[in-house]
This record gives sequence, structure tokens and C-alpha cells, in this order.
Amino acid sequence: MFVSNKNSSSHQLVFVYAQILVLSVMCFLLLLSHGKMPEKVDVLFPNGVEDIWLFSDGDVDVDVDGDVKGDVKGDVKGDVKGDVKGDVKGDVSVGGSHAWWIDRSEHSFKCHVTHSIAWPYCGIEIQLTPDYQGLDLSDYKLFKVYVDYDGPSTQIGITLRTLEPTSFIENNLDSLKSSVVPIGTFELEGPDTPILIEPKEWQVLHWWLDRYNISRENRYTNFSNVVLIGLNLSENPKDGEHKMQLKKIEMIKNTIPEKTWFMFVISLWLVLIFILVSWHLIRVLKQSKLHSKKAEALSIYAGELAQISKLHKEESMRDELTGLNNRKGMAEYLKQILNNNESIDLSLILFDLDFFKKINDTYGHDVGDQVLINVSLIVKNSIRKSDCFCRWGGEEFSILCPSMPLEKTREFANHLCDLISALDIKTSSGNINVSASFGVSSGLVNKINLLDELFEQADTALYTAKDNGRNRVE
Repeated sequence: MFVSNKNSSSHQLVFVYAQILVLSVMCFLLLLSHGKMPEKVDVLFPNGVEDIWLFSDGDVDVDVDGDVKGDVKGDVKGDVKGDVKGDVKGDVSVGGSHAWWIDRSEHSFKCHVTHSIAWPYCGIEIQLTPDYQGLDLSDYKLFKVYVDYDGPSTQIGITLRTLEPTSFIENNLDSLKSSVVPIGTFELEGPDTPILIEPKEWQVLHWWLDRYNISRENRYTNFSNVVLIGLNLSENPKDGEHKMQLKKIEMIKNTIPEKTWFMFVISLWLVLIFILVSWHLIRVLKQSKLHSKKAEALSIYAGELAQISKLHKEESMRDELTGLNNRKGMAEYLKQILNNNESIDLSLILFDLDFFKKINDTYGHDVGDQVLINVSLIVKNSIRKSDCFCRWGGEEFSILCPSMPLEKTREFANHLCDLISALDIKTSSGNINVSASFGVSSGLVNKINLLDELFEQADTALYTAKDNGRNRVE
């Protein structure tokens, strides 16, 4: 009892496909496991803060030693303790709100909001790096924000400002891309219980997009260059006193970045598939080794036979002297074009060399052969790729020109007539000039009505050209 090679190969393929499926499932599970990998927690601040400042639409008081840096929006109506740095830029709307520190080291402050303008505002901003270099936070998947609030508003905002080279203006904080996550005050449970924020929750503010004409593809929060982070009241806050604290921000990321993990798993899958397929191919090659020599010999033999057959066929359709198609080659050409078309408009040019017998008699057949070769070359280089040039016999030649109108064919024949008559053929017996007489015909050719009628018309025209003085087209 034996198993056929065909059945054996089928069983091997099924086995390989099953192994590929198992590997794919394992790699897919590895991809899913990324979310359960060990995490790394980094503290954004209070460690490493470059600077911090208060802002409001009205008064800003400094109750600790230090500087208030950045743009001061509104007129400072009270005593400001410490240095005030920065210029008031643009039109300043003077509001009635008042902001002061409770404990600057703990990032806690008060805002007293009065609606003396339409949109009062108050908050703090923390500069993370010097000279607006920015931090790359793009690898972090979660932000734990420790924030506290006591006041009448139902919503506050955690803000980010990132530097976008296309919109940033030197010494203009407003040109930093502004994004915010609205936080409902009912979510807060004190400064020691964090609010969990995913990166996708930060949304770029509409006023910033409108002011700097930002294109659609750049209307997202880019975490690769974060300059400032802040805490402020939401739009249109309620009047009264608001106590706020931004105590700490922790950032969480996987020990291996998600993109790196995915690339590792995909690469592992590809390597394992490659090893599996290679192993299978080696097995197949070993099993077929006994038959390969015989198959190779048969293949070589069959190829040689096919090549010999092709060469014999091509030789049988070529004129030995000029390398042009002979009558059989023209018949094969006509068969091929009619295989793709039931009928075709075809023009025929017949020509033969004038007084060629005299050349043979005077200079010998070797010189006559040189003349035939030279004429063949100049005509061959002048026809289209779709045309068929044939040595019909002796000094007579024919050209089949598919889809060429009769008048165009006459022009082409006249061109060939001029080329031939201009030839100065160098032979062993000296230079020889020749000319040719042409006959042209055109008509519809199909599998039933082949070339007989066209040849008869062209042949008649050729003899008319000879009777009318030769070296001409009729």
C-alpha cells in the first residue's frame, strides 16, 4: 500500500496551514497582552518645574517671594508683591476678577470672579522646560491629575500648551496650541485622589484654531512638544470665590512602547512563518529529489525540442539572404492579425528593382546580392512596427500595411521610391545606383477574401509603373 505524491503533498499543506494558523493566534494574543505589561510611572511635576504663574482678567497679587512671568492681561489694581515681568500685548480688557496665591509651593490659589466683563477667566500655568523646548509625552497612555477645587462652578479645565512650528510666534504665549480637558467638579474627591485622563480627551480650543487658521490635519493635540500645563476655571464661571490646587501629575506608560511592541510581535510572526515555510520547502525538496533529475532531463529535452522546432519554423518563414519574411512568413503574419479581427483594412505595396537582371549579368550575382541586402535594409528601417516586409521572390518585394489609407500608402510608397533611387551602393565592383517601380492597392481583407484580389491590383499597378517609365508609383 502506498500514498500518492499528490495526496501526500495535500496532507503536508494542510499541516503547514494549521501551524500558520496556530502561530497567528499566538501572535494575536501577544498583541493583546500589551495592555497588561508592566507599567512605568513618571511624575511630571512638582519635580523639575521651570516656572509657574497666576493669571486672571483683573488683579494678580503675589503673596510669596517670586516673580509673576508671562503676559499680564488686565490692569493690576492692587499692590503686587514681587516683580512683574512681561508686557501687556494687544487690546487689554479690564475685568473685575482677582487672583492670589494660597501656597505657591503647593500650586494652590484663589480666584474671586466678578462678571465685569463677558468672559472672566482665572488660573495658573506651569512652564515645564526653559526656552519653550517642550517635553515629548507622546509615549504616555494615561495621566493621573491630582487636583482639588472648592467653589460655586460645576466645571474646571486642565490645559496643555504645545509648540507647533507652523503657528508659533516668538514671545507670544497665545501662539502655543491650546488644548483642554473639561473636568466636572462633581468628579473630584480631594487632592489625594487623581482624575484619570487619556491623551485623546484633550481637545484643541476653537478660538485658537480660528485665530491661526489651522488646517484640518493639524487640529489634534500633539504631545511631542508640551511647553505649559495649567488649571483654570471653565468658560463663563460663576461669580464668587474659587479655591483651586493642581498638586501633582503622574504619567503612565508601558515599559515597552506600543508601536515597538507591535513591531516586535509582527516581526516575530514573520520570522516564525518564514522558518515554518522554509522547513516545509526543505522537506518537499528532499522528497522530490529522486524525481528531480529525471524531470530536469525531460524538461531540458522538451525545451531543446521546442527551441529547435521554433528555430525551424522561423527559418522556414525567413528569406535566407535578406532575413526578411518570405511568402510563408507573410501568410503567418496575415493569419495572426486575422485571428484577432474578423476583417481588416489592408494596404499592399509591391515593388521590384528596375533592370536588376542587367546588374546580375554585368557585375555578377554576388554584387546583385549586395544590392538586394542594401535595399532591404533601407526599407526595413522605414516601415512601421505593425507592417510586414517580405521578399516575394528574386528582386520583387511586398509590404503589408494594416489600417493605412490608400492615399497615405501612395505617399509612403513614393517616399520609399525616392530613398531607393538615392542609394549609392558600394560594392566590390564600384558604386551602383538602382531604382524601383511600385504598385499600390488597398481593400478589406478577411479569412475568406485573402490577398488574391489585392495582389492582382497591386501587380497590375506595378506593371503600369514599369510601362510608364519605371522609378515611379502607380
